[in-house]
Amino acid sequence: MGPAPSGSKIRAGASAKLPAAVGGYSKQPASGPATIYENSNGDQVGVSFLSGSTYKTIVTALKQRKTAAGTGTCGTTDDPDNPTCYLDAADGVLNVSGGDAKTFPTIVAFANQLTAALGTT
Repeated sequence: MGPAPSGSKIRAGASAKLPAAVGGYSKQPASGPATIYENSNGDQVGVSFLSGSTYKTIVTALKQRKTAAGTGTCGTTDDPDNPTCYLDAADGVLNVSGGDAKTFPTIVAFANQLTAALGTT
C-alpha cells in the first residue's frame, strides 16, 4: 500500500475516530496526548492530532529521508534517529512517530495504512 493520491486529505474529524488496529498494531488504552499503537513485539507508534497546524508549515521541520506517505510526508527532523510523519487532514495535521531510524520503513507503512483506514477526500 502506497501514499494517497496527490492533493488528498484525511477526512475532517477522522482523528477523533482512530481505528482499533492499523496493520499489526493495536490501539492501547489512552495514556496521554498521543494515541499509542503497539505490536506483538512491544514496538510502539504514536499518533497525535496537531490542531491549528498547517501541513505546508509543519512539513518544513522534516530535514532528511523525506518520503511520500499517506496524505503527507515522512522523514526525520534535526534528530536523524527519530522518524516522524505529517499527514495532511481537512481539519489539521496528524503526526505519526516512534521508534528509531531502523524503523523508518515501518513508520512509512503505518502512515499509509492509517490513511487508508481513515479515508480521504
